Amino acid sequence: MATVSTCATPIKGTHMRIIELDACGVPITGTAGMVAVTSGFVQVNMEPQYEDGTEFFERTASGEACVNQKDDPTLKRMNLTSQFCEINVSSASLMISARELTTGTPATGTGFAVAEGNPTRRYSLEVWQEVAGAGACDATGAQRYIYNA
Repeated sequence: MATVSTCATPIKGTHMRIIELDACGVPITGTAGMVAVTSGFVQVNMEPQYEDGTEFFERTASGEACVNQKDDPTLKRMNLTSQFCEINVSSASLMISARELTTGTPATGTGFAVAEGNPTRRYSLEVWQEVAGAGACDATGAQRYIYNA
């Protein structure tokens, strides 16, 4: 069976959603978790972090190459750099595993405190981008989007 490939030209990130996750990567639902949607971001840059593959190289007793092979690199993680023009204190504190500082009734986010140590909070980050050009709309005329998670 042939795989159908879809080509699109994404532009303009329109929305970002941040969802709090548990230690197993499952969204935390209800009042215990957090979901924030914003259009107040400028950009999100992704930088893959790879571990080099193991290299195997052996020579014969006469010095000629006998084995020359290198394993493929392994993707370990993706570093994200996000730039915002609007700050949601709850989202920012989740993303950097900080303690949100609140005041008032009902409580409103006024800032956050960052401590040393390992991050304890986890989140997923999703960005939608409009598709431009000839494939911008689907068959019904609705705008198409590229979804990045």
